[in-house]
Amino acid sequence: MLRTTVTADENSDVETVVGNLRQRCERDGLPLPSIELVTTAVLEILTPLIANGKVLAAQGSQLKVTRDIEVDGCSVRLVFGSGVPQSAWRKAMNRFFGS
Repeated sequence: MLRTTVTADENSDVETVVGNLRQRCERDGLPLPSIELVTTAVLEILTPLIANGKVLAAQGSQLKVTRDIEVDGCSVRLVFGSGVPQSAWRKAMNRFFGS
């Protein structure tokens, strides 16, 4: 069973996030129908979160959401944060890894 966490914020590119998830699922040998279900679910949840997160971050508000998505043989935790202050360590890691 594939267990993974997908993190995103208001600056994330939806297609990149979903593409990375698709690659992880394919690499772990998930059947194609399950991959389609889980990536579609993440796409449908993440798209409005990013749009709303941009609006809220511009207003100085914060939004933090966690969703658990389970499909045949795959468990994905989606963690979204918008406008949430980041620690110095997280900022350094984001710069280093390009997140």
